[in-house]
Amino acid sequence: MRKLWIGTGIEGFDRIINDKFSDEFEPFIVSYAMGFEMIHGQHGDVAIISEMLGTENALGLEPNVVYLRVINHLRKQGVRVCFFGTETDQDKDFIKELVSRGVYDILFSDDMSYGEVFHLVEAPNSYAEVSHWFDNAKSPQNQTRKRISLSLHEHVEEVEEITEKQKVSTQNKSFFSWSNKRKTRDSNEVSVNKIQPKIILVSGLPGTGSSFISLNLAVSLSSKYNTAFVEASERPILSSWMGWSGGEDSVIKLAKGQPVERRRMISESLRAYNADQDLDTSIINVEALIQASRRLEYDYIIIDIPFVQFVKIKADYKVLVSNSDLAKCRRVSSVKSSLVVLNMTPKRLPVDLAEYQSFWPNTPLVTCPFLEDQSLSIVLGRPLSLRVNSEKEKFQRWLSSMSISI
Repeated sequence: MRKLWIGTGIEGFDRIINDKFSDEFEPFIVSYAMGFEMIHGQHGDVAIISEMLGTENALGLEPNVVYLRVINHLRKQGVRVCFFGTETDQDKDFIKELVSRGVYDILFSDDMSYGEVFHLVEAPNSYAEVSHWFDNAKSPQNQTRKRISLSLHEHVEEVEEITEKQKVSTQNKSFFSWSNKRKTRDSNEVSVNKIQPKIILVSGLPGTGSSFISLNLAVSLSSKYNTAFVEASERPILSSWMGWSGGEDSVIKLAKGQPVERRRMISESLRAYNADQDLDTSIINVEALIQASRRLEYDYIIIDIPFVQFVKIKADYKVLVSNSDLAKCRRVSSVKSSLVVLNMTPKRLPVDLAEYQSFWPNTPLVTCPFLEDQSLSIVLGRPLSLRVNSEKEKFQRWLSSMSISI
């Protein structure tokens, strides 16, 4: 029986493809890109790969290099490769590299359906159908596209048959969407009717764990909202925590109002604009960064910034992070914020919140115990596991204390 290897980077979608083709293929789910290098296939086998599939810790290589490396491995064995991803800011040279390796079943769209991906498997393309990437011609205009929502439960499917002269809409049932209903596309202009994202600034004195708190707040927000995490702290550490190979210049570009080609995808509804660990973030104009962030198409943007900037800059919400050291709390007691987090509090010793509340009598005060994930990430450089977070409900309650519905 032919084999089908599935690596979309979206767990629910992997299962749907698995169920769809289980009668025709022997399906296997691959959870990270380099896992495809362990595959021993043959002619007739098929591999599905998307650019959402994780490439972290892959020998320090750039994502596109990793994809091409595993595709070379698969193509040498005669495995047909189906590759799909978003259309926005897509690298045309990368697409040409795919085609030159015999990968003709490619799909790049910001709004794609299950059916379009299924079609890649069921109806292989020929070179003629992808040759336009080499002559700069546009893709054929006559096509059928299914616009869908991200929910994996009960939905309604709208099919638009797009021709040059007309559009015909019909209704069906049960579908999925790649674009999460809200496209996370950068824009240098804010339209008149556009609702700007809410900005949440997070900071604290060095060593209080503000980066850890801000990242987990972003993860909690992304369970309901389209969210971005922007790293502009004094000591950028996100790349190390997440096991990413090197930093990005996305924060610098964003602060300068320049287009950002690549953003890290932590989850389907959470993007990260991370900084290089060696970057001197003092060169970043935080106020310009905030203004540029308001032009992005997200619901909420969490920005981790230096404490000196946090004190004087206004935002929709401000989260002050401290630890249980009374002397440090006293030093920052005059700083105004929407929420105060006492981080790394002892798990076994009782913490008298009333004693700390006297420093911020009119501000919600919450605690976060010293979490093993946090300490191991700092000491060992171990990547954080954000998919299974035992403190998720705690972070969601914090957001509720700032009147953010979650």
